[in-house]
Amino acid sequence: MSIKNFRERSPVLIGILSIIAITIGMVFAFSIDRLPFIKQAYNVEAEFANAAGLVSENQVRIAGIKVGTVSDIELLKDRVLVTMEIENGTEIPQDAFAEIKLATILGTKFIDIEGNGGGPLLENGDRIPLERTAVPYEIYQASNEGTGVLQGLDGPALNDMLRELARVVEVTQEELGSALEGLNELGESLNSKRDELRSMLSEADDLTKLLSDEGDQIVRLVDASNVVLESLTNQREEIQSLLESTQFTADQLTTLVHNNQGNIDNVLDRLDRALNVLARNVKDLDVAFEYAGASSRYFAKVFTQGRWGDIYDCAIILTESCEQDEG
Repeated sequence: MSIKNFRERSPVLIGILSIIAITIGMVFAFSIDRLPFIKQAYNVEAEFANAAGLVSENQVRIAGIKVGTVSDIELLKDRVLVTMEIENGTEIPQDAFAEIKLATILGTKFIDIEGNGGGPLLENGDRIPLERTAVPYEIYQASNEGTGVLQGLDGPALNDMLRELARVVEVTQEELGSALEGLNELGESLNSKRDELRSMLSEADDLTKLLSDEGDQIVRLVDASNVVLESLTNQREEIQSLLESTQFTADQLTTLVHNNQGNIDNVLDRLDRALNVLARNVKDLDVAFEYAGASSRYFAKVFTQGRWGDIYDCAIILTESCEQDEG
């Protein structure tokens, strides 16, 4: 079978096939970024309280760097579901926080994603819940709330307050000037004392370094104090018992002294009289002790010869003659 020349083929068939090929090529060209095996991105969803002016193709940023775009915005009852296309290789932790922010003064918005890092990462199709998203406070909201507040104000009372404020400001102008002069003088005083302040700060720094160097010893001291306090706590019952015993003994002694107060007074009175007698006869006692020494010595020698005894007549005379005889 011979092959026909291209010019000999049916022009209608060639035209139809060309149109089909061009259509397929165009569809493929417009859908190439949606094919999972070709596009270099994965989808992440996020729930927001409202869209806040966000539209498709708005940027998605992490730390100010574009990492994707908004691909779809869908209304889900009381919230908005935003689908984001994130570039492959961008790691977003599962506890990430997403916020819609203002990109330009013209109202262009973008989504800012903040993540603490670490832990499991978001994968294709994962969703950031409403609890970890936020939307900007719009100007129209502030305007609406401010209008309601202003409507509720009492105009005459506000005027009275402003007049009173103006009067107070006029009265306090001189006081304000004095206060500013005082502040100026304080600044000049501090400036004149800058060397002393610098020295004080340097000494404080030295003290801080010393405390830092002695930190281990301070910790050991605190630990030792804790041990002592713990020991006292453990011995609390014994210490309490000792105190109670001491108190009981003191009570018993007090009772004993109280019950025998009369006897104790008599004993002390007699002892006082005896001491007075001894004081009056102290000289006679000295003489008696002087003679008693020599007499007791010779009396002891009487029985040093067994059953025979030596008797000296000097025992009944003066001590000097005894000492001469002994010599």
